[in-house]
Formats: sequence, structure tokens, C-alpha cells
Amino acid sequence: MPPIIVVQHMPASFTKPLAWRLNTLSELTVSEAATGDVLTPNQVLIAPGGKHLKVRRVDGAVKAVITDGSVVSGHKPSVDVMMASVVEAYGSGCLGVIMTGMGRDGADGCRAIRAAGGIVIGQDEASSDVYGMNKVAFVEGNVYRQFALNDAATVIAYHVRRLRAVTAV
Repeated sequence: MPPIIVVQHMPASFTKPLAWRLNTLSELTVSEAATGDVLTPNQVLIAPGGKHLKVRRVDGAVKAVITDGSVVSGHKPSVDVMMASVVEAYGSGCLGVIMTGMGRDGADGCRAIRAAGGIVIGQDEASSDVYGMNKVAFVEGNVYRQFALNDAATVIAYHVRRLRAVTAV
């Protein structure tokens, strides 16, 4: 799998334990992101609660940058902030995934990924606890395909292979 970046709207005291717990359950390496972390395959970085997670290409590597900027789209961390930086680092090689959540955070980031030539998929209404963020992105035309939560791994893997095939040409 390519590097995976997760923005979860959680307070600071929850994201490190979340990362630790997911790391014990996953074959991928999961950790709370820190400035300077180099994005590598089979790695999941979770944005620290109360901070924005961006990525930047530096000397051929893509690295995490944690910032303490203003609230964006009603949140910090913000999906929009993260996705905008991912577009700058990866361009058309981005796969955006937007899932259940309140508000519209991520809709602008999904638009940026699509505009750059990347792919965006979103969780469907039937399997969402809150059909908010993913609904806004879908209704605004920024989601290529919706998926049921139970199908997430299969759909994400399919689109990772699809992106690799396109970017390898």
C-alpha cells in the first residue's frame, strides 16, 4: 500500500491512543504523525488532534509537517488542509477517501484532488453513521464513486492499483 494519511476529528488526547490501538490490529504500521516523518509504503500517519497535518516534498522524499494554524472548515485537524498539501506533493497520483463525518470538511480537498487528476472515493449513505462530509463532497461532484463500509478495503485496493497503472505510463 502507498502511504496513508488519516485526519480524524478528535481531541489531542485521543489520536495517539487511536494510532497505538490501530497499530496493534493492522499489518500496516500506524502512528501519530510528527514533523519530519517520511511517508513510506505500508505506513499510516494519523493527524494529531488539535493540529493540522500537511505533507511536503523535500529532497525527493515526502515528509509530514505538523502546524498549529487556524481552524479550517470548522476543524483542526482539517481534511481540506491535508488534502491540499497532498495534491501539492503527489499531483495526479492522489487517491482521496472521504468517509462519515459532520460538516463539509474535505469537500474542497476532494475538489483539489479531482482537479489535479487524482481519484476520490467516498463512503455511501447507507453505511455512514453521519452522511455529512462525504455527502457534501459527493453532491458537489467531487467523488468518483461511493462504497459501502464493508467494501472499503477492496475498493481502496482496486483504486490504488488503478492509480499505479495510470502513473506508471
